[in-house]
Order: sequence, then structure tokens, then C-alpha cells
Amino acid sequence: MKKKAAFQRNVFRACGLVVVVMGTDAKISNLSVPFGDPAKANAWQKVIKLHPVVKHIAKHSRGLFSRYFVDAVVQFALEEVAGNETFELADLLDAAFETVSVKAQNAKEFMSTQEGRDAQLMALSYTSILPTWHGLKVRDVRDAWRPICRFPVIEKDVLLYLAVLGGKKFSAYYNNNKKQAYSTAGVFRNFRRRIGNRTHGNTNALSNDFSEFENMVAHALFCASRRNGVRGIAFNEFFSALIGEFQAKLFQPKPINARALLEGYAGLAEKFADMKIPFLAPPNAEWPAYILEAGGACKFGHLVRAQNADRLDCYVMVPENDNPLFVCKCKNWGNKLDSGAMDGIITSLNAEYSGRAGKDGQRKPKWNNWDLALVFCQKLTEFQQKKIDGWKLSGTGMVTVDCKTGVVNWIAEPEAGEKLVIVLLTGSVLSNEVSA
Repeated sequence: MKKKAAFQRNVFRACGLVVVVMGTDAKISNLSVPFGDPAKANAWQKVIKLHPVVKHIAKHSRGLFSRYFVDAVVQFALEEVAGNETFELADLLDAAFETVSVKAQNAKEFMSTQEGRDAQLMALSYTSILPTWHGLKVRDVRDAWRPICRFPVIEKDVLLYLAVLGGKKFSAYYNNNKKQAYSTAGVFRNFRRRIGNRTHGNTNALSNDFSEFENMVAHALFCASRRNGVRGIAFNEFFSALIGEFQAKLFQPKPINARALLEGYAGLAEKFADMKIPFLAPPNAEWPAYILEAGGACKFGHLVRAQNADRLDCYVMVPENDNPLFVCKCKNWGNKLDSGAMDGIITSLNAEYSGRAGKDGQRKPKWNNWDLALVFCQKLTEFQQKKIDGWKLSGTGMVTVDCKTGVVNWIAEPEAGEKLVIVLLTGSVLSNEVSA
């Protein structure tokens, strides 16, 4: 079996394809917790009694990750907690996830190679790609040609998505061995050079329209949401980290007072005063119920790449709210985005929406209830004053933020603002001509 796997790996590599070996030993996968040390055994039992989610996480992950996790939990309980029975679950999880991430990287060193970073990108995209090489059509694919190295769904390997894809100390694109934090934009640009742009499909879209820019934005949102761990992250810190993900090569957060942008918008200022952006699952993945109900100051949420018919590209949801925390539009046009295009974006978001049930029977959020929209584009043109006046009259403000310089420029500032559009100017981050 090992020879067969090695042969298949070599064939894929010879074709210049990403190879991701995700195997586990069956003996390890059936995890038990055999502690020879009674103190460790008692510590484990104490933790899972206080926080059952810890046992669920260990049970629903591959064996190797589970072993890393269990050892880290016990070590935390023995060293950090000692006799204190009221430790915070969030502190324990952040520490344990960091250990899993570090040990996984040390074992495989996957972030030290371009192939490994490509694989990390594919795992975070949470989509499986069928081969279409050399004119081969999907209907011609037989079992022998289907990729044998596929990432498991979140329910089967939750630690892959909780820990290995980044957390409080290490983002998804952090190389622990080199102590180097790659930006989302840098990883995507190198991926395009090697693989192309056919791996970015939105599995939730009505048409599978492999949108590279949209996928990059989703990854940046994902990475930024995790930089304060499982407690979630304040809007200021989230926004600074989000801009940092669009730097040319390495992650570099920009010190922007994003909360100041919300001043004059009473609803937004109040909403985000204490609101935390949740620790997000990968795009279109859903955390199991035991994660969402973990408690202990933890705040988990979902990142959705929307269907084409929903008139937006992605949005962030928290379990306690039926409407998005904020919505996003992505416009990666070669030309500059003009006032007409921006007016169309705002009009489409404001359009009445029936909220009719989808194919899954669930009623969808009403997008016209939005109050904060993030629009990602390369650059803008000068805007027509009549368009700006129209936005002001409707209570919609607009401000641009240059991701490279951090410069803020107000376009429309209504006296009594109700809705705000923040336009993030990314520049040509996917171009091969971008310098580090």
C-alpha cells in the first residue's frame, strides 16, 4: 500500500500538481487516552468534565492531531491551571491549538515549501477539485482518476480547521520554522504562477465561476478573524489585520482607527462597540454544534461565499443573529471602478428581498437590512457629484482605504448616516509585477 501511494504521489508531482497526503494510522485514529501518569489522567478527566467540547474536539479529529491536542490540554491543566478549577476555556483552546499548529508544521514542514503553502490554500478554500487536465471532461472521470488525497470535511477532522489553519499566534500562512508570516495576497499570487486560477470555485454559487479575487478576499477575512484567538477580535484589530493580508508578500497590519470610521453612524458605532468578529470557519463550512455551543468566552462564526443570485459575494454570520454582521462585494475589474458601478452595488444591496426559502428550506437573511458593506476593488475613478449627493440623501456614507498606504479618503459623509460602504483599494495584488 505504501508503494502504491508513493507511486501515485510521484505521478502527480511529475505533472506539476499539488500533492496532499492526509493519511492517518488506524491505530492512532481510534483515539484512546492512556496516561501512565495518574496526575495527567486526572487532569484530562477534570478538563473534559468542566468543558465537554474538549473531548468532542479530540474525538472528531485525525489521530495525530488529537494526540497533540490531548497532550497540550493536559500540559495546560497541569502547568497553567494547577488547582484552579475556574480557568477560561478560551485560554486553554488557544494554547492547545497553538501546540497542534506548531507540532504539525515541525513534523511535516509544509509551510517551508511552495507546494505546502499551495496545499494550505486549498485546505482553507474548503473545496474539492475534479481533474480537468488536457481536455479531460468531468463526465469522463472514473474512480481511478479521482484524486485520492482530498481534505476531510470539517466534521471528520475539526482540528485541521480549528488549529492547523491558523489561530491566535500563527495565521494560516505563517511559517513557524522561518518565523515568517506570508500575506494572503502573496500566497495567492505564487499559487497562480504555479497552478493557475482554476481552484477557486465557489461551491455555493449557482454557477461554479472560479473567482480568484473573491476567494482571496474570503481567505483574508478568515485569517484576520483569528488573530485574537477563539474569543473573537475587536473591529479595530480585525480591520488592521484584514488590510495586512493584502500586502505584496508578507503580512503587515496597518494601524488604522477603523472605529473612527463608524462615528456619525449611531447604529454601527453601537453595534461594534463591544461586538467581536468571530473565529471563522473556512468559506461555506459550518462548525459542528458542539463548537458553536462551547461557551467559555469563545465566539465562533461562519464565513459564507454567497450564491450569485444573492447580489453579494461573501458575508459573516454569528449564531445569535439571522442577518449578516457585514456584507462584502468583490470587483476585480481591469479598469477603475466608477461612480456608476458603485451606485449599482449600493442599489442592488438595498433592493427589496423576499427572503424566500432556498433549496434547503431555510429562509435567507434579507440583504437590504445591511448597515456595513466592504467593497474590494483595485482602484476607483473620480466620482460624479450627483451620485455622491444621492448617497448622502439616502443616509449612505462612503470612504476608501488604501491597503498599501493606509490612507483614508471620505467620498460621501451624510449628516445622519445609517449605512456605510468601506471601499478597500487592494491594487493589482495578483499581478506578477507586484514587488515585495
